[in-house]
Amino acid sequence: MSSAALFLCAGRSTRMGSSIGDKILADVAGRPLVLHSLDAFLNSRVVCEIIFLYRDGAQRDRMVERLGETIQKSHVRAVWQEGGRERQDSVMNGLLRVDPACPFVFVHDCARPLITPENIRALDHAVRRVEAVVLAHRIVDTIRLLENDAAPTVLSGAAVTDRTLPSLVTGDLSHIDRDRLWAMETPQVFKRDLITRAYQSAQRAGDKITDDAAAVIRRGHAVSMLENTSANPKITTPQDFAYAEFLLSRRQRNLP
Repeated sequence: MSSAALFLCAGRSTRMGSSIGDKILADVAGRPLVLHSLDAFLNSRVVCEIIFLYRDGAQRDRMVERLGETIQKSHVRAVWQEGGRERQDSVMNGLLRVDPACPFVFVHDCARPLITPENIRALDHAVRRVEAVVLAHRIVDTIRLLENDAAPTVLSGAAVTDRTLPSLVTGDLSHIDRDRLWAMETPQVFKRDLITRAYQSAQRAGDKITDDAAAVIRRGHAVSMLENTSANPKITTPQDFAYAEFLLSRRQRNLP
């Protein structure tokens, strides 16, 4: 247990609309969303410290109320740190709070409640050999690239009428070999010094970072991928809660 974990909880959940308040604390399968991630990390027994990056004092107080008992009974040290305006700011704030005795750091988006202890342990084992590992899955859809500069109009099926058809974008669609495409997930885990220097470099350069691996790659360091064959979706819209509820219920019943 020599790793730390950053739990990213400071997002604004803007794509949730008004139907869901704070998605991190919204219940899914009868428990707060963030608690599913916390349980996975605790059960993996590879982290000794978790830094919770919260949005504001009100969110922190609600998280302490709902997670406090689980944390108190655990073997980990909990650190509460206010996040930043952007995701990369939150990560940087968290990295500055990691105990120097922890040589490795996981970064996890807590909107992914289906992460498993098995994958966390596999990542922890791998990072000790290669210093930078991300959880990822293969792209199974056919991907096309719109070659022209026109911005596509996105329509729902119910919105398509004869009147809207002229606004549909047409253009040259090039083929991208999906065998070479991977979708990045979290957790992503790195040697602490490596990811800290990468974010400091990005901060000085004014780079916009939405994926932790990108910060490391920009410094010229290789990043390995651990293939994930189990569902680990990110909860982004209200409809995603129903999907996560379905997946978690199947897992609780030990169904494939």
